[in-house]
Amino acid sequence: MSKVVKVYVVDDAGNGVSMQTVSTYNTDTVHKTDENGLATVIFEGSEDTLYVNGFKAFSGYVSKLDSPSSFTRVGKAF
Repeated sequence: MSKVVKVYVVDDAGNGVSMQTVSTYNTDTVHKTDENGLATVIFEGSEDTLYVNGFKAFSGYVSKLDSPSSFTRVGKAF
């Protein structure tokens, strides 16, 4: 079962950052954030790893990942 998650990449002040890379381990698809820092990611499996600019932002059961979720440019939860 698929799950769609809106991922926001933000700076230290919480402002969205555009053109940041968001990807998952289980697919070859690479997403870029829009002008608001938003990327929409589709997870196909029950477990996966989410990367922001190559940094691990989330790893585990996709059901525990909220939508929307916010991360910094180095993958830390905001």
